[in-house]
Amino acid sequence: MSVNWVVESESFPEWLNKRKTDPHRNAKVNYESRHHSQWMIAGFSGRYRSLLCGRKMQESWIPKNPIHVKGCAAASGNDDFVSIFGRSNALMKKIILLLTAIFTIASCAFAQLELTNIDANITGYIDVPEDDEIEGHVTVVNTSDEPLTLRVYRQLLSHVEPWNSPFTEGEPGARERFCWGPLCYDYGQPQTSPNEALMVTIEPGGSDDSFYGYYEHRGVPGITEIRYCFFDHFNPDTEICQDIVFNVEQTQSVGELEVAAELGNVAPNPVNGGLASVAYNFGNRAGSERKFVIYNMVGNIVNESLLNQPNGVVLFNSDTFSAGVYFYALVENGAVLQTKKFVVSK
Repeated sequence: MSVNWVVESESFPEWLNKRKTDPHRNAKVNYESRHHSQWMIAGFSGRYRSLLCGRKMQESWIPKNPIHVKGCAAASGNDDFVSIFGRSNALMKKIILLLTAIFTIASCAFAQLELTNIDANITGYIDVPEDDEIEGHVTVVNTSDEPLTLRVYRQLLSHVEPWNSPFTEGEPGARERFCWGPLCYDYGQPQTSPNEALMVTIEPGGSDDSFYGYYEHRGVPGITEIRYCFFDHFNPDTEICQDIVFNVEQTQSVGELEVAAELGNVAPNPVNGGLASVAYNFGNRAGSERKFVIYNMVGNIVNESLLNQPNGVVLFNSDTFSAGVYFYALVENGAVLQTKKFVVSK
């Protein structure tokens, strides 16, 4: 086992340089400066611990300024720690506290991020082909005086249903992805790669505008809110976040306003077998092919009805449905206008 103790000695460098080992016990000694009159020496204890705890150290060990050890304390592992309290300890504590405070303030000042050119409230329309994928954007600025190597992670604060991110082929639902630096990530990827080659390093005072958040509604209207956070890979406490809201509506107001389609609630809900009904209204929309579709939880179609009237009531038989949660939707010309859910309980 080893022993660490603090030694007060003005002549430390002179005598310790001559005695980096104890000639009597062959104890190796390492030292580190703590203060002009206080030093840390690493030795060993074992059967010699009694020589160090509560007694004056012998002249053969410290030839000048013999000291008195005032206490011993066990630490983790097999190490024992011996503390010697002298008049310089209080000063040392004050200096350490002051340096810690200065370092903390400096760290905060040197590790700063700012977001500009924020495009965080995005609206798209299902009947506008250009809005099949909408995007949000921010520019990240390094306002510190040191380079920052940044990664991104995202949090889903709320999302529409059905939701299909991470993406599964053949299933309905909206999805999202984002791009940062040299790479655009897969749908549903929660954070960027830990590979340094794929990170973005921004120099002091510099900026990067490579971030884009992409959202595909895939016929599902509603609001999805996502939080994107930028952080320094080497100091994760350096972080700044931005919430982006993607709002997808049914139609865009151009000329005569089209009345949005309406889809009622399934009755009864939960469905206990037998017939269930739901009202619908396509309003004055000009669609040619209209359907009422029911999906199971994995996105498979379990019921589909062709709607020949712009409004009415749909009846469907739930006897063949297994117990569970289902989604139902109004579909016009292949686009989902509105989706709701119901429960089958048997």
